[in-house]
Amino acid sequence: MAIFTSSGVGELEFTDDRAKLHKALFRIQPRSKTLPTADACPQISEYQAYLIAELYDEYATKVAAAEAANCETRAGSSADEAGDPSLGGRAMVGRQVPGASSSPAARVAEAEARRVWELADLQSTYALDKLARVVRRLAAMPGQRNLVLVSSGFLSATHELEVEEVVDRALRFSVVINALDAQGLYAYAPQEGNPNPSLLTAGRPDLQAWKSRIEYQGLTAVREVLATLAAGTGGTFFHNSNDLDEGFRTVGALPEAYYVLTFSPQDLKADGAFHTLKARVASSEPLTVQARRGYLAPGRPSSAGQTGEGPSQAKAEIENAIFSQEELHGLPAELRADYTKLNDHEAALTVRVHLDLRAVRFRREQGRNLNELTFATALFDRDGQYVMGNERVLQFHLKDKTLGGLLQPGFTVGTKLSVPPGTYRLREVVRDAEAGQMSALNCAVEIPF
Repeated sequence: MAIFTSSGVGELEFTDDRAKLHKALFRIQPRSKTLPTADACPQISEYQAYLIAELYDEYATKVAAAEAANCETRAGSSADEAGDPSLGGRAMVGRQVPGASSSPAARVAEAEARRVWELADLQSTYALDKLARVVRRLAAMPGQRNLVLVSSGFLSATHELEVEEVVDRALRFSVVINALDAQGLYAYAPQEGNPNPSLLTAGRPDLQAWKSRIEYQGLTAVREVLATLAAGTGGTFFHNSNDLDEGFRTVGALPEAYYVLTFSPQDLKADGAFHTLKARVASSEPLTVQARRGYLAPGRPSSAGQTGEGPSQAKAEIENAIFSQEELHGLPAELRADYTKLNDHEAALTVRVHLDLRAVRFRREQGRNLNELTFATALFDRDGQYVMGNERVLQFHLKDKTLGGLLQPGFTVGTKLSVPPGTYRLREVVRDAEAGQMSALNCAVEIPF
């Protein structure tokens, strides 16, 4: 097992030492950037800040403004001037929410909402980035791969594409994401009747009613990302319970059977957009279907006369293949590795890749045969940790005669790595830019001490 955190603090690499795992768990501390301080007024939650700053929600803004007005009243001061020091110089900054009051209290509330939302959005970015890295790290590990996400959730409404990219990568690498809601069991006690928007003034009870409703909606919204990640990868979402012992037993258990159902959509639109899916099971049995909500289509092809891919797409495909263990044979490539011991602490590892060019498609342009081949080499230790690697890109502008001389014998690309003695897994990925064909090969390397 290993422990990873979105902040990067208090992490522990893969180990079977329970004492180390327990010690690392007890060191974990909450590091939220948006938890309000005791003297913050108004106290705006991440979800309320999202409603104000992103959706321009009138009622969420009025609630914050009313709370700010209450604060001013209790403090016995007023912030009528834009340059009042109590506003921190933020009173006139930014755009006003449609339909919101232009009072000083409203401006204070809107400025605070923007501040909180910027931090909350940054936290979500960090969390998703770390998730993607951990999925990639797990891809290089042997056996079944189980990622347990323990969190009270985070706002992902502005990161839907990033969430789906994490799901897509996890599916490709056979990583199951299970989620445990650290918030536990919570209940919402609504006020009698519906809060009246016209009564959002200082001292009226409807202020608390609206505040309570927003907080409850926020608890539901931040959970959505946990449910999406679990459902999209075939995992379990444990929530609405304070029995964390049972929760960890549930999300920590490996599935008895695991299948991945795939399909190739007809008339696929290469628009880079998210397309919804709905899975149904034709059965008379009372079955529950758990499936991902859709898929991300590839990006639009480039203009004529250029390769049909962007550099970011090619880079992502190569990176995904490097950290996977699945072999691909889109190109006729052969991998061989030899070593020479230099001394007791170092060896020269020579990697050779032979490629048969007869299966490689070249683009004809101005009497030349064009293509670009990428050779990515990576070395992993016996625990699946990345050790080193390199990448070579060969650009071909071949005349017919030159290409004809290479087709029959093919050609070989060599790479040398300096490594200490040990047991390694060598991973080689070869990809051509014109057709997007790719081979990914594994080779075990044992360099004795």
